[in-house]
Amino acid sequence: MRAKSVVLVMLLLLSVAFVPCARSEKTPEKEKIDLGGFTVTLSSPRVDFPDSIEFEVEAESDTDIVDITLQYRMDKVALIPVTSVVFPAFEPGRKTAAVWKWDMEQTGGLPPGADLSYWWSIEDADGDNVDTPVRTLSYDDGRHEWKTISSADLNLYWYKGDSQFARQLVTAGEEALELLEEDIGARPERTIEVYVYGSTSALQSSLIYPQEWTGGLAFTEYGIVALGISTQQLSWGQSAMAHEIAHLVVHQVTMNGYGIVLPNWLDEGLAMYAEGELSSDLASALNSAVKGNKLDSVQSLSSSFPADTAGARLAYAESYSLVAFLLEKKGGKDSMLELLRAIRNGSGHEEALQEVYGLSLSQLDSQWKQYLMTGGA
Repeated sequence: MRAKSVVLVMLLLLSVAFVPCARSEKTPEKEKIDLGGFTVTLSSPRVDFPDSIEFEVEAESDTDIVDITLQYRMDKVALIPVTSVVFPAFEPGRKTAAVWKWDMEQTGGLPPGADLSYWWSIEDADGDNVDTPVRTLSYDDGRHEWKTISSADLNLYWYKGDSQFARQLVTAGEEALELLEEDIGARPERTIEVYVYGSTSALQSSLIYPQEWTGGLAFTEYGIVALGISTQQLSWGQSAMAHEIAHLVVHQVTMNGYGIVLPNWLDEGLAMYAEGELSSDLASALNSAVKGNKLDSVQSLSSSFPADTAGARLAYAESYSLVAFLLEKKGGKDSMLELLRAIRNGSGHEEALQEVYGLSLSQLDSQWKQYLMTGGA
């Protein structure tokens, strides 16, 4: 049994402070800039969260302007920074304007608080060209009056509930991070931004094409977690906080350029393990499957979980059990971190399992089930 750190909680409560919620600096609606032969007027992007961002620029020159492009780069964890280039429609001429609307329904949405940098490139008929100064934008959900609370590793934004509600969620997040460091030796690569909506329906309204059951999401590349937690759901919210933060940290540890993803049992198992002990209902489902010899195979748990509620609940419980088995009976955090690093370095999960533990999937399946059937947790 893993005991939660009382010292951590006390230090956290002492160090948490309220700060103004200022996710992005305000820029003028219109900004006129002389760029040596070009006069450019930048308009502040218009954000319609969660649907779109509209960018606009006006440009003048003594020679016809023949090319305008918008370039932007998202602030996210990536092996190689990617700059996107957009070619908006415009009328060539000495004075012209270009507008580009980023339609999230066409491209997929961004998480609340996602930061991006952008600039315009402009060229005239003589081949002279300029780039506008780089500007930044935080894709904030301005529909709510956000409050902010911070700790060493987390910035939490919320708008419903008192400060104690927010403190308890931050505590759950910091405890999850401590357990992840103890159990797999992993820490987040950047401060985690957590957005707590007042309900699951409010969270879903911030997403493009959400699943009807979505209550929390980890946007792993952005270091952002979004949750829907009402003040009456604090206990569930604390577990969800730990779960999504674990997804974020584990995905950062295993990020690779080879297209290799974690098997579901490892991804969800580590997230479940970060929550703490298995809940009584999931433990009961696992025990019933053990007694009835109805455990799923590790192979089947590597891909999508069952769509039905009972099957999915058992799969989550089994995944927790598999991770607990590896951590508590097969080498502890050092081996687990080695497994995650092997995946990051390009090994498929089956190959990585063989490299680190000397086990095939079928051997892991057999040893794990034997452990459970002889009284293992």
